[in-house]
Amino acid sequence: ATMFKAVERVPQVKVLANVWSSDETGNVSITHVRKLSDCNKIALSNHYLYTPTHEAIKYSARELCNVRGKKLLIILTDGHPQYHNKEGYPFSTEVLNNMCSKELRMAQKFCRNIMCINISPDNTSRKNLKQIFKKNYVEFPGMEKASEFVLKNFRKTVNDTLRR
Repeated sequence: ATMFKAVERVPQVKVLANVWSSDETGNVSITHVRKLSDCNKIALSNHYLYTPTHEAIKYSARELCNVRGKKLLIILTDGHPQYHNKEGYPFSTEVLNNMCSKELRMAQKFCRNIMCINISPDNTSRKNLKQIFKKNYVEFPGMEKASEFVLKNFRKTVNDTLRR
């Protein structure tokens, strides 16, 4: 909701958001958020508890290839990619990080401006995201601090992107 509010008076900016999760058999759930009121559709499910970050990057980048103008892809995450195959076995963190890195390289073909907002300052999260995003991320100790950043800096980040 904060991102929508931060740019609501910037007519050349269109915010498209996707909320991602997956279940223990690899099924992915996507909630599309296209306007501020759609934020009310976001709900947690007891079945979709995992974070298929590689799928989020892939889908969001492909979605952006259909958008005209300058683009900025922001991934908001806890830094712990999680995914299970159809038989219910989890992929290792190393494999998932490699899958995310591959999808990020592909995404850069559609959108060169990509950043990650990490809401978990723990060392594992930091290590994962440094491996995947290199230096293209910022880190906050929780959603409240990330929300403050977005309110204060998101409009500036968007304007800087539009000037490129």
